Amino acid sequence: MIHIQSKINKISIFLLFNFAGVSTFAQSTQSVNIIFNGISNTTKNYKVILDGNSFFSNKNYISNNNQNTVTIDNLETIKHTIKVYRLGNNNPRYNSTSKSTFVYSKTFDLREGYDMDITINANGRVQFSENSTGANEESNDKTPMANYEFNQLLQSVRSKFSQSLKGETENDAFNNSNNYFSTSQVRQLLILITSESDRVDLAKLSYRSITD
Repeated sequence: MIHIQSKINKISIFLLFNFAGVSTFAQSTQSVNIIFNGISNTTKNYKVILDGNSFFSNKNYISNNNQNTVTIDNLETIKHTIKVYRLGNNNPRYNSTSKSTFVYSKTFDLREGYDMDITINANGRVQFSENSTGANEESNDKTPMANYEFNQLLQSVRSKFSQSLKGETENDAFNNSNNYFSTSQVRQLLILITSESDRVDLAKLSYRSITD
């Protein structure tokens, strides 16, 4: 009962401050580990650009079992872009000027409760692997709706021409026992509802599905 009341209070605090123009929900953050695997001075050097920041395989990060790992902490749980280039010179002094060859590019979702390992192998192959941080243990390992699914729901609500239909769509989503949401996701849904009383009702309805 205490746990349920805590979730209701969390939503209620959002409603109170949202009407005052202040958001009380901070975006959760996770980490990305860039792992350079089997890359040495006898192989080609690689440059990884994550959200505009560059990381090089020939830099001394954390080395273990022929792997060189750099960890980027406090990244928001949104879409991130990675680009990988193979450099023509292995000397770290020429990292910024060496001729580069494009190898790989991808935009990926960083999810709440999960860190991401991105491994760059000596042959240029790139692999992704999610690792649970245990952030969802309080909710019995229930994870919030994946970003692409949530974006579809969000678009569906936005496409409804009346507030009544928007509310019905959110009501159905919160009542679906297979759906779980982060407080950030609930916030994005609630701000699409203009009626204060409807927002409060939907906020109370959503507490079952909140994972954080």
